[in-house]
Amino acid sequence: WTGFRRRKSYHLLWVAMMTNAGILALLGFGQRLAGADRIFGLYKPSNRAFVSSFIYPNHAGCYFNLMVGLAAGVAWWHHQRSNRHIEGPGAATAATGIAVCCSGLVIISYSRMSIALMTVFTTMVGGTLLVRLIRRNGPVGRRREFIPIIVTLTAFLCVGFVLLSSDKLRERCAFVAAKPVAADEDRSLARQAARDMFSDHWMFGWGAGSFRYGFSKYAKRYPAIYYSEYGQPRTWEHAHCDPLEFLCEFGVLGLLPLAYILIQAIRKIA
Repeated sequence: WTGFRRRKSYHLLWVAMMTNAGILALLGFGQRLAGADRIFGLYKPSNRAFVSSFIYPNHAGCYFNLMVGLAAGVAWWHHQRSNRHIEGPGAATAATGIAVCCSGLVIISYSRMSIALMTVFTTMVGGTLLVRLIRRNGPVGRRREFIPIIVTLTAFLCVGFVLLSSDKLRERCAFVAAKPVAADEDRSLARQAARDMFSDHWMFGWGAGSFRYGFSKYAKRYPAIYYSEYGQPRTWEHAHCDPLEFLCEFGVLGLLPLAYILIQAIRKIA
């Protein structure tokens, strides 16, 4: 842990994380373009809608959303150093490219919530840059430090518009608009089954990592959750509600140490 008290250690960790994400994003694009039915040509998952190394598309959307934010932050840090002539623009450009690649993977995951969150994040970043551009002194033509970022955001919006125009994504969004209740019905039933599971062992829980094994007993009470919004059969390994799943696995007593740690952390920050 001593090494992670230095800024350089965190920077190296973040670079390694976003580089790994960029490689996964490129491999994910290649799989989609090739119509692959195996993850990296090795493993054939039960879910044909897998994305890169993620069997479940929503997990891919969450992961690549986090990496978009990380890469954007690293890109901005390198961009500021480039403006102070500490380093060249190459690192900022590379980090920005990784952010764009990861954002593209978020879109082709067709995870509606992940796409919505990424849209909000992009709007916030674009709005912040616009405000900074307006508040800076001097003619707009002299504010050259913003040119690379503005060009990158423009390219990102163009790529996003092309990917968002896919028929599959329009079909998913149209279904939610036409039947908003039915689109979330199976997850509502899954949460209800998870609450039933928690009520049987609320004190000590079922044990870490055991949700997927005990959930089937309660899911049988709600057979409709085994069919997706398009009528296709599906399996469940998670409750799609992390706090509820944690309660099922650890119980009230098992979460007390975590609650104590969070409270202490909040007190230190405050």
